[in-house]
Amino acid sequence: MAEFNVITYNCNGLGDKKKRQKVFTFVRDKLKSGFVFLQETHSTEKFEKEWKSQWGGNIYFSHGTSNSTGCAIAFSENFSVKIVSETKDCFGRFLILESIINDEHFILINLYNANTELDQLNVLELLASKLDNLDFENCKPIFGGDLNLIFDTILDASGGNPSLKKRALACIMKILINLTSLIFLEFVTLISSVSHSIVKTLDFSGAWTTFSPQTPFKNLLAM
Repeated sequence: MAEFNVITYNCNGLGDKKKRQKVFTFVRDKLKSGFVFLQETHSTEKFEKEWKSQWGGNIYFSHGTSNSTGCAIAFSENFSVKIVSETKDCFGRFLILESIINDEHFILINLYNANTELDQLNVLELLASKLDNLDFENCKPIFGGDLNLIFDTILDASGGNPSLKKRALACIMKILINLTSLIFLEFVTLISSVSHSIVKTLDFSGAWTTFSPQTPFKNLLAM
């Protein structure tokens, strides 16, 4: 069985060289061996070689512009992976890599979702159409990124007046159901008030609500 670490990280822009070096160093130290889903990279094709050189391993991009969007999947140095296919959009919102790691097939899905619900629906519908074209039989999907929405107004939010983007949530649910109906995942459920009957079928878990369900998200910054 393949063993590796996976991190997801919103960079909030990597155009500045000093910041990029700090982020890359931080992520490499945490990652050890595996790969990271990066969102909001602000990457462009012009600087691919420079970024790859600074990272030290392989990076695959879905470019946005120099000041918005962009996502990437970066593999640690000397991590053995074969990329079978690469699928992405034109706006830096998602990247899908069909890969082989230690003779096991994985489909890596990195999503940097839009902000408004209308734009999210467009992104998610496009992502779903791309996933429909892939063969998930005997493959294990790894879905990560920045969804830009919450599943639970109590567990996933702190302060303000949070609301659920129900139509976007429905699209996310549909994608997850389609993925998990083909892949066996054990004993993981999402504790959520969105729809217990639907969510339990997903075998899906939000890391923050699972490992620290009673800790306000704002306290993460102090840890």
